[in-house]
Amino acid sequence: MPKPRSPVVELTLARMREFTREPEAIFWVFVFPLLLALSLGFAFREKPPDKIPIGVLAGAHANERLAALKKSPVLLPRIVTEEEAHLALRRGKISLLVAGDAAPVYRFDTTRPDARAARIEADGALQAAAGRRDVFRASEEHVSERGSRYIDFLVPGLLA
Repeated sequence: MPKPRSPVVELTLARMREFTREPEAIFWVFVFPLLLALSLGFAFREKPPDKIPIGVLAGAHANERLAALKKSPVLLPRIVTEEEAHLALRRGKISLLVAGDAAPVYRFDTTRPDARAARIEADGALQAAAGRRDVFRASEEHVSERGSRYIDFLVPGLLA
């Protein structure tokens, strides 16, 4: 006569049989999370940061400012008219507008972080083109830790 199994083992076997009888449960528990993780990994793959689009108001100093701003690796400047500038700022097509005749005037939405970053970068580029000298040259250390991306802890979490 076979040895009787413990009630915990019997309950576990019954639940496993019940689970495998429903193919949709297997799909939603195992296959779908893996497909979702793969598609999210593809959608959010590593790519360089986008350049911030800014506008330079057409006028007397537009070409000089455009040349100075093009030297920045962060900005994507272009010359715009007053009407284009108003519409582009309102729709978010540009983050910053550089206007003004003698001294630049920056028009931007302070609630947008990319606009604040564009303002700082544009001011630095224009100040350097005007002859400003930096007191010291700071260096940068770029950090890219393995496992810091969202997908790197999403997949193990889904599998667990």
